[in-house]
Amino acid sequence: MERAPLSIARVGRGPVALACAWWFCSLLAGPAAAAGPVATLTGGASGASVAAAPVETVPAAEIPMRADVDERFARDVVTRARQRDPSAKLAPRLAAISAGIADLNDSLRQEDLAEPPVVLLESVEKHWRFYDVELAEWRQELERIMAPFAEDAAALARRRVVWHATEQAMSEGSAPGALLNRVRGILAQIDLAEQVLSGPLEAQIRLGRRANSVQAAIDTGRKDIGAAIENYDRRLRTIHAPPVWQAWRLTQFTQREIRNAEAGLRIELAFLREWAA
Repeated sequence: MERAPLSIARVGRGPVALACAWWFCSLLAGPAAAAGPVATLTGGASGASVAAAPVETVPAAEIPMRADVDERFARDVVTRARQRDPSAKLAPRLAAISAGIADLNDSLRQEDLAEPPVVLLESVEKHWRFYDVELAEWRQELERIMAPFAEDAAALARRRVVWHATEQAMSEGSAPGALLNRVRGILAQIDLAEQVLSGPLEAQIRLGRRANSVQAAIDTGRKDIGAAIENYDRRLRTIHAPPVWQAWRLTQFTQREIRNAEAGLRIELAFLREWAA
């Protein structure tokens, strides 16, 4: 997306909305977009300085028509932003995922897992994978909801740059006062739209940051269970067990095996009660 340079005099008008839009677009476009305008102006690997493209201004004869179009757009943005935020429905689902992770961690802390059986380890690993998939689907839904808001913020930012450049050009010349007032009026409309749009965008970004904390807990859990499985695999090479032709006659379980089986059942039952209710 082409971004014209912003004037310092106008940056303070809608910083939250512009930051939200740039943050979301960076997520979708990857590292190249995250580099922002700096990468554009540095001239790539050579580091040569490249002159910024001139900012578009609205010809005086087109100001009334363009202002009407952009004013309608700004009002539409305000109307959409003041409706119920669709991301609000995602908060309970994220809370459920977070609560499930907390319950799983509590269950694991209550069990003696010094030498857990492989069945229990595999069960816990599946639970962590389940939460990972659930959160990934949740993130996709949040991105789908945020996209229109971020697009509106980016569109407002583009219009602001053009109208601010037009205002500066008119202030330096001898433009009719009525046209200059119309330009300043549309800038005020853009200000209002950005302020209203900042509300739902900020709420959506807060949800995204909460999801980051949940993702960190999932990553830690998967890392820990992966290390436990690797440790179990290493112990397999040192465990002394009777030959297979003798082991099949052993029908008695040890107390440790029984405790481990009970621990696995408790974790599975807690998971079923939570997600199958």
